[in-house]
Amino acid sequence: DVKLYQGTLLGDTTLVFATFDTTAKLRQIVTLMKPGALNSLERYRMLVDLLSKKYGRASVVAEHYAAPYKPGDPGAVGGIKTGAVRLATTWKLDTELITLTIGRTYDVVVSYEPATPPERAERLF
Repeated sequence: DVKLYQGTLLGDTTLVFATFDTTAKLRQIVTLMKPGALNSLERYRMLVDLLSKKYGRASVVAEHYAAPYKPGDPGAVGGIKTGAVRLATTWKLDTELITLTIGRTYDVVVSYEPATPPERAERLF
């Protein structure tokens, strides 16, 4: 079952999808922000800061910059659309997994997954 909610996060229109298993237990929450090209990188960084303050240091920070883009380059936003700049940050907590990404259409996505039964946890990675 999927529930859809709409709201505002950091001033941007946000869609929230929540999925549940057959027993109505939460399986995943996906939050999709539509900040647009000009604000996408800033919103991504704001969410990294916000989540880091709440959950601590990220477990994985994956930032890829292909030429001619470099970290800190103000023009890197153009590389997001082409895939030359790819960003993802993950917090693997004791009982939860939180992943933050930015897509080629400048959508900023936060995915939250609660703990899985031990027999399924090994298959996630």
